[in-house]
Amino acid sequence: MESITYAWVEEAQTLSARSLELLRPTIRAPGSQIWFSWNPRNRLDAVDKFLRGDDVPEGAAVVQVNFDSNPWFPKELEAERLLDHRMRPDRYSHIWQGDYEPQAVGAIWTMRDINDGRQTEVPNDLSRILIAVDPAVSSHEHSDSHGVLAVASSQSGHGYVLEDGSTRGAPEQWARRAIALYDRYNADGIVIEKNQGGDMCRHVLNSVRPGINIIEVHATRGKHVRAEPISALYALGRIHHIGTFPQLESEMCQMTAAGYEGDGSPDRVDAMVWGFTELFPKLVNKSNEVYRQQAVADMDYNVMSYETNDYRGRQAVAIGD
Repeated sequence: MESITYAWVEEAQTLSARSLELLRPTIRAPGSQIWFSWNPRNRLDAVDKFLRGDDVPEGAAVVQVNFDSNPWFPKELEAERLLDHRMRPDRYSHIWQGDYEPQAVGAIWTMRDINDGRQTEVPNDLSRILIAVDPAVSSHEHSDSHGVLAVASSQSGHGYVLEDGSTRGAPEQWARRAIALYDRYNADGIVIEKNQGGDMCRHVLNSVRPGINIIEVHATRGKHVRAEPISALYALGRIHHIGTFPQLESEMCQMTAAGYEGDGSPDRVDAMVWGFTELFPKLVNKSNEVYRQQAVADMDYNVMSYETNDYRGRQAVAIGD
């Protein structure tokens, strides 16, 4: 669009990486500029990664503007700010100070639960170790990552995320990565979903390591429904991350009761859910919904309430040539 001199993208945190890639060369008139304003959800938002990541484009200017920079800040909004500070302290810094969002509104996982369960060392009573795989549907340059995770359960009934080995590339690449983790942890098997490309997954894995132990799980309900029993275990402090996994945790905190709110597909989360589905079969047994509800109740699970908020406050404002 050679006649367009300025483009402004409001709420740019919702812009996908693909949309950003298409927009940039479209605004190409001499001296043209693209302006973005956004309240960042997390560091993986395409615009945040582009303009506040490790390699910011030359000529870009990024300015952070807070509510107290506004000399005309109205008393009505000040009352709202004070209310959020008092009633929603866990979300205040995102809404009013532009910090990364702790989780999407209505997320079934929270960073508080993840952080509370985080550990630095692998326990010595692991009873079963699995490598869980959820391949992306395609393998071109802009494809989602193939989810490849090492998960485990212990004799005490706790679960552990040991490593995130997710990768991009051809099917052989995720298969080799999964088998490398299988060997590293002396795992008991590799978990795949039978419904979505199960035969392909089995074929690819057997082409790299004939006869490797493959465990098939069956998807009978939507992503967020499958994930809810696993999130209950996090809320109970029964699942622990050994170290930090920023990309996995970002996907987790964007999974809501209405579905996934992030960009692309949450293949890391899907892989993790498959793994823990196999490790905790009684909790996620869909053939007996009453039993599943009772299993959660028996663990004293209290359903967490989530608040809804408007997105106000500091925005990151960037000008790019």
